[in-house]
Amino acid sequence: MTNAGRVDQPAAADQGARACPLCGARGAAPCLRAERRTRAGEPYQVLACPGCGVRYTHPLPPAAELAALYTEEFYGGCPGGRLSWESLRRALHRVVLRHRRRALLGRRPGRVLDVGCGDGDFLAYLQGFGWAGYGTEFSEAACALARSRGVVVQEGSLRGAGFPEGFFDVVTMWHVLEHLPDPAAELAEARRVLRADGLLILEVPNLGCLTFRLCRGWWWPLDVPRHLLHFTPETLGRLLDAGGFEVLRRQDFHAADAALSFMSFVNRLGLIGRLQGDHYFVTDYRRASAAKQASFLLLAPLIGLFSVPYSALATLLSRNGETVTITAGKVGP
Repeated sequence: MTNAGRVDQPAAADQGARACPLCGARGAAPCLRAERRTRAGEPYQVLACPGCGVRYTHPLPPAAELAALYTEEFYGGCPGGRLSWESLRRALHRVVLRHRRRALLGRRPGRVLDVGCGDGDFLAYLQGFGWAGYGTEFSEAACALARSRGVVVQEGSLRGAGFPEGFFDVVTMWHVLEHLPDPAAELAEARRVLRADGLLILEVPNLGCLTFRLCRGWWWPLDVPRHLLHFTPETLGRLLDAGGFEVLRRQDFHAADAALSFMSFVNRLGLIGRLQGDHYFVTDYRRASAAKQASFLLLAPLIGLFSVPYSALATLLSRNGETVTITAGKVGP
């Protein structure tokens, strides 16, 4: 049994060692200790900022350690076995793309920038509807995949891409902000390259959901230390307001929520285990022991059946889904 849900009170000096990456406040309190440890053996923690309320990962992983976490597998480049998260991801993929297109609020086709575009799947999808797609992405392998789909992509950060001011009708960031050490700077650049009536669309894991309260450190979208920030709709709204945006639409429920709930519950029950640092269910179920395979096959169908109505009811009652999608517009000049 891991200690992913336990809160360990560090020394006072350690609590204030890193300022909040959003508002700069110090004295953050620990929320939980994550399962993964730093290379030095120190457990990663999630701290709660006393100023703006955002949660953030502490300590900040070194750049080399972060880069090592973004393997080809992270971008879906490694095929899994028949029973794997990758096979489930493919099945849900078209549903996810349709919900993302709806976040454009019926905007007529123009130029769209997808920050952190991965393999370019969303941009390739939009190009089928007449959009001119552009992307930025840090992964060289992902850039190659995106270009093979006819997407114009620049390797590196948005700020380093140097797009003209007011060039885009829409800027999207699908599960990007939580990976950034300085999201405010990225939003400032997104605002610069957007037209005056342009749309900014963000999607992040929602720490305010019921599943996080039930699963704590085993919550699947927590993903420490890849996720440096952990948002709720309220803290994300504060970030957008400070960056000169207003929220036009908020979506709490997503068809894929049941899959995320399912993964969190099987993770919490220890049904997917770990092998050499990876969840072996995610990469290849056949790598698990016979006992683990049997446990999973016995319990996973029941959890899956439970997760479908649970995800809908949990969102209805708490008004917080596993993820939150925000469509925002620029405020002021």
